[in-house]
Amino acid sequence: MSYIGHIAFGLAWAKWAPDFIYSLAADWYVAKGVLGRSGYVNREQHGSVLRLDAEGIVDDDWLLWMTRDQVLQMISSTLETDNR
Repeated sequence: MSYIGHIAFGLAWAKWAPDFIYSLAADWYVAKGVLGRSGYVNREQHGSVLRLDAEGIVDDDWLLWMTRDQVLQMISSTLETDNR
């Protein structure tokens, strides 16, 4: 995971202490393996499906999410790794 991702999750935790964090990701994002670097632990295909045939829009995104405990674990493991 990139340091920017670590910083973003850390800031979200410090400011809001969320119960969960989620995002939507395009299929190409998952197919290229970028998902593994994003930090999200859970994923589900067809998390958001939008189909507007008249406008030529067909969008089928993945739902990515982490629970509060998973966010804390990720932040803790980052701090432990950085302190070595």
